[in-house]
Amino acid sequence: MKEFISQYLKYFVCFLSAGLFLACMPMPAIKFLGGAAQPSGGFFIIGWLGPLAGHFEWYANPLLLIAMIFLLKNRPTISCVLSLISLLLIFATQFRGCIIRDEGGACQAVAGYLIGWWLWVASAATLLIGSLFQGFIIPKAK
Repeated sequence: MKEFISQYLKYFVCFLSAGLFLACMPMPAIKFLGGAAQPSGGFFIIGWLGPLAGHFEWYANPLLLIAMIFLLKNRPTISCVLSLISLLLIFATQFRGCIIRDEGGACQAVAGYLIGWWLWVASAATLLIGSLFQGFIIPKAK
């Protein structure tokens, strides 16, 4: 049974993490002052422009993908480190007083974080916990 769990856990974790990530895309992620909310997909499309304004949180997305690849290639330690960095970048979003909302570069104050943002967090946290289990907990149980 332990071999079965060890062998298939990485696939389950990656599938769940990717599913949570895809589920966040159409969901509203951030509510701005004034009542407007923007879906995660909008941030995903324009987020790569963030470093031009000093915003690096979007790069949590490619780190998540790379972490999944490393987990699938039986490199859970690297996956763990990358998913932790990704999760820290995601949480760094909360320390911003304002976020660039569109390609115009205008910064708007954040009023709250909605379901899309929390699904993004859950995606990274799932991958981190799965990588920890795959790399450190399951091998000790054998």
